[in-house]
Amino acid sequence: MLAPRFIGPFTVLERHGNAYTLGIPSRMRLHPTFYVGRLKPYTQHEPSNLDGSQRTTKRRKPASPARQHGRGAS
Repeated sequence: MLAPRFIGPFTVLERHGNAYTLGIPSRMRLHPTFYVGRLKPYTQHEPSNLDGSQRTTKRRKPASPARQHGRGAS
C-alpha cells in the first residue's frame, strides 16, 4: 500500500523564518518543524456524488492552512 502524499491538515503552532512548527500527534514520530516548501495550503473541497451533485454535509474547518508534505520530512 502506498503512503499518502499529503497528510493533515495540522495546526500551525509557530513560524521560524522559512519553517513552521506544526501540531503533529506524537504517535507519528516526526519532527514537528518543516520548511515552508514542504507544506501545502489547506483548501476545503466539497465532495461530489458520482452523478455530479454536491453533498450537503457540513465539515468542521481546521484552524491551520497547512498540510505536511511526504513522510519523514524535516
